[in-house]
Amino acid sequence: MWRFLHDEAYWSQGVPRDVVDRAIDGSICFSAFDGDPDRGGRQVAFARVVTDRATFAWLCDVFVLAEHRGKGVGEQLMDAVYAFAAELSNILPSVVQPV
Repeated sequence: MWRFLHDEAYWSQGVPRDVVDRAIDGSICFSAFDGDPDRGGRQVAFARVVTDRATFAWLCDVFVLAEHRGKGVGEQLMDAVYAFAAELSNILPSVVQPV
């Protein structure tokens, strides 16, 4: 995940690992894996939500690795984010805003 954000994502290229680690530690993260992660399944998608759990939430760092795009992985990932957002219904509009 860090490698993708550091090397490929235009919005975070070159950001040091310790900065990404701190950002993740302060966020609610969602991932999709190709297989069981406990048995070596590879992470293929990621999203994180930065929130105070009361009035604000921001969806960021969303990606699906190129070889897994078009297979519904992103839809499943966003379903998980929406399910989380539903629990925080008072801030749902700020979690996912159409661009």
